[in-house]
Amino acid sequence: MASVIFQHLKFINFKDMSYWTTKRFFAKELTFSKKYPLKLFGYFLEKITPKIEQIKDEKNYPIIGVRSYGLGAYINRISLGKNLKMKKYQLAEENHLIWCKVDTKNGAFGIVTSNLRDSYASSNMALAKIDNSKITNEYLQLIFRSKKIQQYLDSFVSGTTNRKYIKIDELLSKIQIPLPSLEIQKEFVNKYNDKINVTLAPFEVKILQFGEKDNRYPKRRFGNEFTISFDYDGKDGLICQNNDIMISIEKGKINANVGVLSMKSESIISGTNHKITLVREKSRMLKIYIDNSLDCSGFNDRAKENISTELTSSAENFKVVNTATPYNQIITLADILKRKKKQIRKEAGK
Repeated sequence: MASVIFQHLKFINFKDMSYWTTKRFFAKELTFSKKYPLKLFGYFLEKITPKIEQIKDEKNYPIIGVRSYGLGAYINRISLGKNLKMKKYQLAEENHLIWCKVDTKNGAFGIVTSNLRDSYASSNMALAKIDNSKITNEYLQLIFRSKKIQQYLDSFVSGTTNRKYIKIDELLSKIQIPLPSLEIQKEFVNKYNDKINVTLAPFEVKILQFGEKDNRYPKRRFGNEFTISFDYDGKDGLICQNNDIMISIEKGKINANVGVLSMKSESIISGTNHKITLVREKSRMLKIYIDNSLDCSGFNDRAKENISTELTSSAENFKVVNTATPYNQIITLADILKRKKKQIRKEAGK
């Protein structure tokens, strides 16, 4: 009789009883590939004590939030200090992982990228420092987009109300993910991007998807290409304008009107020394880049074929070229080093 019972029972160590639930038990059976080592979050994350900002009534504060399903961090709003209920906020710095420590589920983790640095997180948010010598930001964010990983993480949430959360110590010491070498991590990210992105050459797509040419839209009208770039100095206002184009920044959001196409950046930029690039491709697709990240893109089939690019602006490093600049040329090492040196000089002059 005992042998029959044991066929339907599985024993666990007593030390694991405090974390045991049926949901968690089955989620922990998630099979990871044995091809890559499993590493705890604590291997590449460091628990930190964030800098605290005492809120001032008349100062504007960009407040950071996190989207579910691995969609990452974003600026939720910009608020005057006097309108904030909490009077102490945490400073979110670049290469921090951020999540809500009172409501953690559905892959709601994000990474503080360069365009989100120097934003502020409420005391409900948890922050940890990412060690990029062990994991890339892009691979880590991609991990949070996996439905299986989301289910695995959700098996660790606890709480008796509608709010479910993962304790930071448990995240660091109990939860693990496959972690290949940095080179393979980058390869995974590139392959993922290859699956969902077309190449920058108009109507040529990755051979992996459609072959050498994409002939799905043979009758589509083409337009003139151009790239507009400038440095953001932290001030709102009009950047440039003619009869076809108007670009402005209002409350940290980039507004671009190109013919009948109107777009607004998804992210709110805060601080200074951000590189803004707008690219119109031959397909008449318009893209907005903030630093080294594609922020948003838009298309309107009624868009004009030919757009005037005769523009002037007082914005720093304002430039117009009549080609669609490829992504891998938008941000170069020289640009990064130049901005870094400028930031260092500015901080040294304070």
